Amino acid sequence: MIWCMIDRILKVFGISRIIKTPVGLKPINQLDNSDHYPSKVIEVKNDVKPSDIICCPDFLKDKYTSLGKIVKEWPHYKLIETFDKGADIGKCDYIKRAVSGTLDFRKKMTPDVRVMKEHYQRILKEINEKKTLEVYVVNAGNGRYMAVDRKHTLAQAVYFSYGNIIFKVIENIMAGPYYMRVFDRIKDDKEYSAHIDFYGSLSEHGKR
Repeated sequence: MIWCMIDRILKVFGISRIIKTPVGLKPINQLDNSDHYPSKVIEVKNDVKPSDIICCPDFLKDKYTSLGKIVKEWPHYKLIETFDKGADIGKCDYIKRAVSGTLDFRKKMTPDVRVMKEHYQRILKEINEKKTLEVYVVNAGNGRYMAVDRKHTLAQAVYFSYGNIIFKVIENIMAGPYYMRVFDRIKDDKEYSAHIDFYGSLSEHGKR
């Protein structure tokens, strides 16, 4: 509860703080907001291969990070598999990671399974109706793209081998001022070698 209050106060003043935790960096009032992504679109593609899409920086330590992993290796993919097979959601890696704070850049949380199940059913309906799905990505260079929004949708499309997807390429926010300041906090920390290697190899094309 107290963190929610702090988040709200900092948001009013446009202030963000990054704290180090045992699993990685976590924001207090994360300034990046996917609501702004539609205005950042620079290209729309429909020929991106799922095997060329990787997970974006999550600023977790090497033992927890999903950075650089393809869709089938994401916790989101395991979540879709759990829903499809009707397995025990409590044993799902996605849920365990969310609760422990090792899912992504967000703080620890207890996911609303009902809401996630409703999203799963809605996307499944759209797939069955052969509707076009949309995913937001950034160009990481070397023919690779990083998914930055609608990861659950992408994971579900890949799980069901569904190819009617358009990829909205936005400005590379991960190489922008906010995330570069975040990266500065770990650039000399060997426990984040995956992030250090990734940022070190970002092509100039990927930074634009």
